[in-house]
Amino acid sequence: MQKAIEHYEDLAARVVEGEVDALVVYANISHTIKALQALEEVIKEKAIKDAELYEKKFTHFGYTFEKLAPRRVVSYKNVPQWADLKARQERIEKLALTAATQFGATIVDEETGEVIPAAEIKFTKESLSVKPTK
Repeated sequence: MQKAIEHYEDLAARVVEGEVDALVVYANISHTIKALQALEEVIKEKAIKDAELYEKKFTHFGYTFEKLAPRRVVSYKNVPQWADLKARQERIEKLALTAATQFGATIVDEETGEVIPAAEIKFTKESLSVKPTK
């Protein structure tokens, strides 16, 4: 791993010095990052499963891992009123209240009689934070 990092640090220095084409190195790094991210996705589920053997935060082979629970993500894109910039803040407050108290239910604005559809609620996937141990 360290050799790969040193290789790219050397390439970056050579780009700065004008010895190597910046676009070629940029494309190479971009492609490498995408390939590594794809590989990360392949092993992510197994790593999360292996992490179940440890406490929430633990050190393993020089890295500190922290298990991160799924979190709720609320999207208002299915609510037509969201597009109205003037009413955006008021809508956020009403829809946040709806999301917090009425999971999946539609509510009626008591002042106007307007039917406000429920916010869309999604959850992120469980993840694992990894940092080199200092």
